[in-house]
Amino acid sequence: MPKIVTFNYFGQNWPSVGRKRPKMVKASISQAVKDQVDGDSILQEALARGIVNVSAAARAMESAIRSRIGKEVSEDAVVTSLKRIKGRYERRTVDYLKVLAGSSIEVKTDLSKISVVVSAKTVSTIKSIAFKSYDSFLQISSSPNAYTLVFQQALFESVKKEFDELDLMEANVDLAALIIHSPEDIIFVPGCVSVILSKIAREGVNVEDIVSSYTDTMIVVKMKDVVKAFTALTDLVTEARQDRGVEP
Repeated sequence: MPKIVTFNYFGQNWPSVGRKRPKMVKASISQAVKDQVDGDSILQEALARGIVNVSAAARAMESAIRSRIGKEVSEDAVVTSLKRIKGRYERRTVDYLKVLAGSSIEVKTDLSKISVVVSAKTVSTIKSIAFKSYDSFLQISSSPNAYTLVFQQALFESVKKEFDELDLMEANVDLAALIIHSPEDIIFVPGCVSVILSKIAREGVNVEDIVSSYTDTMIVVKMKDVVKAFTALTDLVTEARQDRGVEP
């Protein structure tokens, strides 16, 4: 009869016979890899389409997998787990690719942004300013803690001085907005905005603000980054159209 030994695994004693421990570690890595991929729609799509370099993906995931299982992990182990699970992800055919293929991009430059605290006084001020200069405002949005105004930079100083200094939370100039006009499907299809933001982030562009209104998605960036962001998004739309066989 083989000798039964135990070892501590995440704070619990587990029975082990012979080479049980390596199997349990591998199972933990597999689960961690699956959890990581489940949270990344872009990687799922790449795995389903067979266009991902598994070794490169494993290297990129190593740190996250190590954090998930609480111990060192080899690239080979992550590669093996990725290969095992990649067949679980089916390519989606009516998802964000269709939405992006039907989208167009508009750019507005020379914008500014002001955010103020929520109060009856600031609401009244915003209404007054917007009424006088309605055509100059691109977006007025609100959250539980702040109102944000995006408008033509030429009005920046005049708008800013309408608010008390204590009410001002943020005031920025030299901004631009990319407005993605999408078909109505964007309301129902998950992952569209995630893909758009991921594409911009991979170009190293910081998003100053983002607002969604019906089928329009407005992304505010610094003027210095607008060309890079616009190129990234037009590439994304072009790739989606090619993938879906849609003529530009």
